[in-house]
Amino acid sequence: MLITSPSRTEVSHTKDEIMATWGMEDKGPVKEFLGVRIDRDRIQRRMTLDLTAYIKAMVRKWLQTTDLKSWVLMQSLTGVMGGDKCDSLAAKQYQELVGQLLWVSNTAWPDISFTVGTLARYMSSPTSNAWKAALHLVKYLNQTSKYKLLFGDEANKHLGQQIITYTDANWASDPTNG
Repeated sequence: MLITSPSRTEVSHTKDEIMATWGMEDKGPVKEFLGVRIDRDRIQRRMTLDLTAYIKAMVRKWLQTTDLKSWVLMQSLTGVMGGDKCDSLAAKQYQELVGQLLWVSNTAWPDISFTVGTLARYMSSPTSNAWKAALHLVKYLNQTSKYKLLFGDEANKHLGQQIITYTDANWASDPTNG
């Protein structure tokens, strides 16, 4: 069980109540939760989320090739379109892989969100091109598997932790929205 609060007093009180009621024990500060490795530096007021072990397990499961790395998330948006429709076994495997990619995207790898969202469009009827694009994304994750999502306070802005976003609202130029 993970208990969080901005107040250490509230956390302590909640833990005491739970331990007294159900006889649980305090295992100390969280190091890993649901496959996400968590590292906190209270002095620097920083926290990192790390999925290296999870990604390495994905690589072992899905990539049976010597070409295991890529610095590019997706070759092209139009490259995902088309291709032969996958058989039912391959479709089930595709759905499993995209589900794993969704987990990675939602927990500690926000930079792959657009690519995973694109792949998720093909969940009900995956194609060979979508399958290749999903495997390519696993190669990207393998290449960047040692990266961590870093959170910190205002005093650490010099470390480049500021989140900056951009958007392209011109959906009319998207060739997949025909």
